[in-house]
Amino acid sequence: MNLGAGHDLDGHTAHAGPSGGFDQMSVEGDEDRITGLLRDMFETPDAPLAVAPVLIDGDIAVIGWMQEDAGGRALLRRNDHGLWRVSLCAGDGLRGQQNMISLGIAPEAAARLAAAQRGQRQPLRPIIWQSSRSSTG
Repeated sequence: MNLGAGHDLDGHTAHAGPSGGFDQMSVEGDEDRITGLLRDMFETPDAPLAVAPVLIDGDIAVIGWMQEDAGGRALLRRNDHGLWRVSLCAGDGLRGQQNMISLGIAPEAAARLAAAQRGQRQPLRPIIWQSSRSSTG
């Protein structure tokens, strides 16, 4: 992802205040909140960001992204206020159950997310499990 001026993974505000930026609470649904957050953080007029697939399990999301000639995956976590935050941008390190477990994702959630990844051959609508909010183990 293209980290433009003023954008970083740690300091980006998920719920924008009066200074602007994307307000996750202004949209309904996790997919729109996640894609809106990522586009606000990384998209530029010359470099649109494509986000797919969006795989969500409780408070964990693993997404795929493409921007210009680059692509990869990102791990997002939902905080106690229901707002998504980017935890990690990676490539194959976010594929497979064991890799996800090593990143602190609960084994059950990691298994579901890894199975969904294996089923992805092309961008699809998000897959969302209605599991408990304690998927981080």
